[in-house]
Amino acid sequence: MKKILFLVNGYGLGNSTRIHSLIQCIDQKHQIDIFGYGNSVKYFKQVSRIQNIFQSLPLEYGLKKGKIDAFRTIGKLFSNFKAIYKSRQDLRKILQSQVYNLIVADSNFSAVFLKNRPKLISINNADRVIESARQIKKRFYLTSWLLEMADYIYNRIAPDLVISPFFEPYKNTGKFQHTALMVRKEFLTARPHILPKRHHVLIIPSGAPLNASLSLKHDKTDYDISVIGDQIITLGKIKKHDRVFNTSPLMKQATIAVVNGGLSSISEALAMAKPMIVIPLEGHLEQRINADWIQNNNLGLISSWEKLKESVHEMIKNYDSFKKHLIEYKYINGAQQGADLILREVENEAVR
Repeated sequence: MKKILFLVNGYGLGNSTRIHSLIQCIDQKHQIDIFGYGNSVKYFKQVSRIQNIFQSLPLEYGLKKGKIDAFRTIGKLFSNFKAIYKSRQDLRKILQSQVYNLIVADSNFSAVFLKNRPKLISINNADRVIESARQIKKRFYLTSWLLEMADYIYNRIAPDLVISPFFEPYKNTGKFQHTALMVRKEFLTARPHILPKRHHVLIIPSGAPLNASLSLKHDKTDYDISVIGDQIITLGKIKKHDRVFNTSPLMKQATIAVVNGGLSSISEALAMAKPMIVIPLEGHLEQRINADWIQNNNLGLISSWEKLKESVHEMIKNYDSFKKHLIEYKYINGAQQGADLILREVENEAVR
């Protein structure tokens, strides 16, 4: 039996769902353990495949009114470095007590420059974000751009291999191996081009604690609305669901998805061919790049919480066009590609 330890960022849920998509493609004969915090610990406690879950200290962004704030982020640098150092110490103890064939990290830096560790694979697309950022006016995203650049530099130096998922194919360069977008198997369903008699809007807010608010009044004869989680304050006749980790049944029923700009939530809407309204976190460079790609390819719209009502009506008006472009988009699940790379490294380690 080979043992793989996944280090998972637990700030939101996107890192956890992406790692889960990889785990679903890895043979059952391999033991899977998790080292994470916050939402990643909560998420993987309900995944039966996981044998051990170890808890690390959390990292934090500096936010102000839902926007990444430069000064508050800088103010948290000391506490974040402290958290990384403490998690690094905890990880060292785990590696001393258990033998792993491989470590896979998704935005969790606990293994940074750790001596005598197994081979380290990073799941990270900062190289694609930095490449795409040339089109963006970075003065509006300075803090986020600096964080992405630091992430890119880290991934050039620290890991042995980087698996980088993104929307479009890209040539592999050095340690960077590029894959298609990754989604959980539950989202890999038929993608028929069916125009609904009545629209159902599913709002999936960010998994991060942003305290976003929404004021959305609508004519109940136009469309139905469902909201997952309790982070959004709603007005009007709207059905609310407690936060669920597997959103595929709700996504399947929806005709329009309202998602944040995170790659995981966008990937899952793409996999099910759901026209989407993307509301990127203000000041977040990667989320803006993701949202721009969706809108530029006529797969959805960029909006804000304040303009959501207008965006829903625009999407309903042009729904057939959005749906056609989504059906034409040839979705390839990069989770199997990523899992194959991971298994290749596990086997190479076994040979040594």
